[in-house]
Amino acid sequence: MKKVKKLICTIGTGSYEKVTYTFGERRKETRLAPVAIGSFITGEEKGLELVALLTQGARDKYRDGLRSEAAALGWTCTPVDIPDGKSEAELWEIFEKFGEHLKEGDEVVLDLTHGFRHLPALLLSAVQYYAARKRIKILGVYYGAYEARDESNNVPIFDLTPLVDLPEWSYGVRLFSDYLLPKLLAEMLKNIQRRSHQPGSQQKFSRLQKVASALRDLEAPLASGIPLEAGFEAHRTLEKARSAEAEEELSHLAPLRGFWEELEERLESFALPEPKVPKGDKPKKGVILTIEELERQAHLVDGYLAISDLRAAATLMRELIVSAVILHTQNPKRWLEGEERQRAERRLGVIASWNRGASQLKKLLSKEQQELATLWDQVRERRNALAHAGMREDMVKFDAQVMRDLHDRIERNLATPSFWNTEVERKDERWLVSPLGMTPGALYTAIVQESPDHLFIITSQKAKQKVGEIRTEAGREDLEVSCLILDDPFNGFDEAREKVEEALKEHGPCWAAAQEVIVNRTGGTTCLGWAVERIEAALRRDLGLEPRTVACIDRRDPEEQRKRPYVRGEVIDITERGEEE
Repeated sequence: MKKVKKLICTIGTGSYEKVTYTFGERRKETRLAPVAIGSFITGEEKGLELVALLTQGARDKYRDGLRSEAAALGWTCTPVDIPDGKSEAELWEIFEKFGEHLKEGDEVVLDLTHGFRHLPALLLSAVQYYAARKRIKILGVYYGAYEARDESNNVPIFDLTPLVDLPEWSYGVRLFSDYLLPKLLAEMLKNIQRRSHQPGSQQKFSRLQKVASALRDLEAPLASGIPLEAGFEAHRTLEKARSAEAEEELSHLAPLRGFWEELEERLESFALPEPKVPKGDKPKKGVILTIEELERQAHLVDGYLAISDLRAAATLMRELIVSAVILHTQNPKRWLEGEERQRAERRLGVIASWNRGASQLKKLLSKEQQELATLWDQVRERRNALAHAGMREDMVKFDAQVMRDLHDRIERNLATPSFWNTEVERKDERWLVSPLGMTPGALYTAIVQESPDHLFIITSQKAKQKVGEIRTEAGREDLEVSCLILDDPFNGFDEAREKVEEALKEHGPCWAAAQEVIVNRTGGTTCLGWAVERIEAALRRDLGLEPRTVACIDRRDPEEQRKRPYVRGEVIDITERGEEE
């Protein structure tokens, strides 16, 4: 779409005398202010369209003169008939006539010098309205101050453009302060710098564009609820703002004076400090997890809740809980690594499951852990509903006050290590979980090498008869033994599935409170081994434990093993470390 530069003015019926209009160092002698203003704005540029809003009286008196002066400057002149504006209906007619001669993308200069006294107010409002509706670009608003002429009849041209910007400033400040959307402010700063380089401007800005660019880059991470990226961009924007304040005189422009301090305060509230990382490294590696960093992110949540952006708030609240658990109970240096965060999430999921599940497991949780588990469940539930766009049968509830209450509980406890502890109090006990077939050597080696306090075996009724002998040979008659008996140790997979679930209900609280659980994968039939694997998986998944997995090895030949089964073999640690993390 071709951009057209238009100068819109009104002309009255008064007798305008020839004066010298001045704009900075520029001078133009003429009776009509729009001729001077157009000359000052365009310089030697041709192609300006002069749109003159003329009453019948003004048309008869000045139309031909306007056309001749415009033609001499290489402009076109478009007279537009308007009523006198002596009634409300006529004012609205002028408003519509104004808009009829504006096309999308037009670049507009507005002259308010001549015409009825009430017309400037109407045209100021109209140009703002059509700037929004038709996407026109306001290059400037000017007024020839005849009353301020000097003894030599020099009349200054005043730049009133900032007055047009005031509603936009108000809206832009509100968008940023109330809704965390800084892009409109960025456009305002960009326009101020651009206009400051137009002919006649008393002060030229050179750094506002850099602040504007940084503000535009800040909007996406800030509006998306991404706290670290938003923190980096806020830091960069704050540096640009301080640089502009230090090197440019902002006090000459009233909207900037009060706004600049508020802008810097707002940016400081969620800006990250300069990351200290080697050049070329990932900036996030320089972000240290501290109470202060958690509080900075919590402040962002406050902002999202204030504007009812519940999705961003719930998402960040969930991550705040995970980060707090890592800070107080895990390795804060690895807080952004996926494995470290998943470990914290698993532990939170486990205590949440215990809290809403079997009473025996719930009893292992302290009062604070029960509160944390409930908090995790409530935040996670709301975050999931919002993150998945409400794709579920139940209606999503938008209860902002509940969200604020949940966030208050998070904020209150950020500096309380005990609140974020997901580990239950452990008893000084070690359990060995093992299969037992008709060959006792593997279990014997596991007992001798690991010295457990309790033994849980998965076996058959026939093989169970060897348990007493194994304990005696190992010198562990004191060893407490629990058994899961399979009627069919070869094909009883369905039976094993049911009995493993029963064993978890019965022994789960004991395993959860144990100092260590060792799982022996060797010995017995395939079905017995499969049952042991299901128990091990449940220890990790449902109880949040990190059992140590071992294999017992006897390097003698099979005949020798049958003759002398009770010989200590080797224990090899085969724990899958990826699963632990």
